[in-house]
Amino acid sequence: MRCSTSLVELKREIKDYLDILDKGEFDAEIDPFSFWKEKSWRFSNLSGIALQYLAMPATSASAERLFSFSGLSCKGKKTNVSSVSLKSQTLCRFNKKFNINP
Repeated sequence: MRCSTSLVELKREIKDYLDILDKGEFDAEIDPFSFWKEKSWRFSNLSGIALQYLAMPATSASAERLFSFSGLSCKGKKTNVSSVSLKSQTLCRFNKKFNINP
C-alpha cells in the first residue's frame, strides 16, 4: 500500500526534523529556503511542502500595483473599455518584463 508507506515516511521525517530542532543541529543563520533545499534529500516530503510555502511573496505589493494599473486604465476617457480589453492591457503590461516573443 503506497498510502501507508507515504504516511510512515512522513511521520519519520517529522520525527527526524523535531529531533534536529531539539538537539540544536541546525545553523540559526541559514535562511529557511536554503535549509529546506539543502535538506531535501533527507526530508523529501517536508521540504516540498516548505518550499511551496516559502515561494509565496511576503507582500501584496504586486497585487496592489495590478489593481492600481487596472483602475487607472478604466478612468477618465476610457470608461467604456470592455473587460476583455482591460484584461488584455493588464496582462500585456505586467508580462512585458518576461520578453516573450510568439
